[in-house]
Amino acid sequence: MNFANFFGCDQRSDKMLDCLRGQDRNALMGKSRDRDLERNVQPYWFRPVVDRNLTSSGVLKDWPESLYRNGQFKKCSYMIGFTRNEGSLEYYLQKERADNRRTNEEKIAFLIRPFLKEWASEDVIATVINYQYFGKNFSRNALSSQFANGPQSIRNNAQFNSLNNQMPYQSGIQNNYQSNIAAGGGQEYQNDQILVELMGDFLYIAPSDFVARLHSMGGGKVWVYAFEFEGTRSLGPIQKNAKMISKQTYGVTHMDDMLYAFNTPYAPDAASTERTLSSTYARMFFELTRFGYIPDVYNSFYQWRQYLHHQPS
Repeated sequence: MNFANFFGCDQRSDKMLDCLRGQDRNALMGKSRDRDLERNVQPYWFRPVVDRNLTSSGVLKDWPESLYRNGQFKKCSYMIGFTRNEGSLEYYLQKERADNRRTNEEKIAFLIRPFLKEWASEDVIATVINYQYFGKNFSRNALSSQFANGPQSIRNNAQFNSLNNQMPYQSGIQNNYQSNIAAGGGQEYQNDQILVELMGDFLYIAPSDFVARLHSMGGGKVWVYAFEFEGTRSLGPIQKNAKMISKQTYGVTHMDDMLYAFNTPYAPDAASTERTLSSTYARMFFELTRFGYIPDVYNSFYQWRQYLHHQPS
């Protein structure tokens, strides 16, 4: 309602939609990105569907979930990927402000707030998440993750499609914050790693699992992979003067894989292992685009398995 009111639209549902459809799309999307940084909240919840190929109207017509359930996407094959430490990019962006919160529940609520609908009970959600990730009865190692329910199935499946390396990049001297990573790190570091995992599950892994299931149930083909390679192109090593942040804290963060899928100016003289990885990785995109599926030669050699909703692991 507040979003529609900003554009001077009538708040009756039918009139409101007609009015918003007539607004400039750049203005709509620009306003939807407003954020109160101190409270870490986006005042306006506006998430339109904008694909004219799938809807009778360009925006504000159908919920994506309905489109999936009705099989509207089944002609398109999906390759869904995630990195080992998906949540670290968003978490370290917010860490300094999040650390000002008194309790763990308050910190979690602060981190997830921008992604909740305005009527959601963030306190209840934060309490449940806190128990799931930090509860005394929930065994969890900060560096050796276990995931529950939906995210578990997609991670199990993706392990077989893992792009990994055996000799991770070493960035040199470890700081006091990390406090001997080989032994698990200090308490703050361990807590941060759990929160990184939490954000990765919340923002990327669980939604990916949901989409993969819906697409597979609708008759679409899905391949899932995990990108775990740490190298000179990864985000951690190219950071400059970032306090308490390095390769070890970032891990393989969100979009790290894209630095290997495409040429980047950050590491033009990449090692041969990285060039081989990039070639293989880009080839997967090419094959899926060309054939609409991963050819059997890759399924056997690289162990790429098709994701099936009734047998996700």
